[in-house]
Amino acid sequence: MKVPHALVKGQIKTKRFLISYRVYGNGSLNLVCLNGVQQSMAMWHSFISRFAQDYKIVLFDFPGQGKSSVKSGSINASIDEQVDILREVIKASGVSDVILCSASWGGVVAMIFAAKYPQLVKRLILAGMGTRPNKRMVETIKKGCNINESERKEPSGTDEGKNFQAILCDEQRESARLL
Repeated sequence: MKVPHALVKGQIKTKRFLISYRVYGNGSLNLVCLNGVQQSMAMWHSFISRFAQDYKIVLFDFPGQGKSSVKSGSINASIDEQVDILREVIKASGVSDVILCSASWGGVVAMIFAAKYPQLVKRLILAGMGTRPNKRMVETIKKGCNINESERKEPSGTDEGKNFQAILCDEQRESARLL
């Protein structure tokens, strides 16, 4: 299948980064795709070909990937910076009520973003995250699966997002210990 042309080819300038993003399709549903480490927007071309008819698809590269770059400071972007970049991409692309579709490390960013901004996220699609869930993460996921969407409460501040980040950090420490 042929990849349609991007409707929007944009760049976002932040304090430290220049982030490239693309918007494809005219569908009524909004799909934002998050790459894993050492990947780029190009990995999503088969998705564009198949889903651009039904979705508006937003792609972007994290700093140091593909067409995005680090303009100052460390070459590494913190998890908070990556979550902020996702927020800026969503804002710049003009989409709302998004479905986050992620691969690998992009799934970690997507989960933290969804915990911090649940009002912006309709659904999460998490693929190949490469983490083993610890007991607290499994309990959190099971609890989340049982929430009736109409009864979902809004988090007060960012405490819930920070709690989820703590669960992920615990898991990363445990994984590192096992290596």
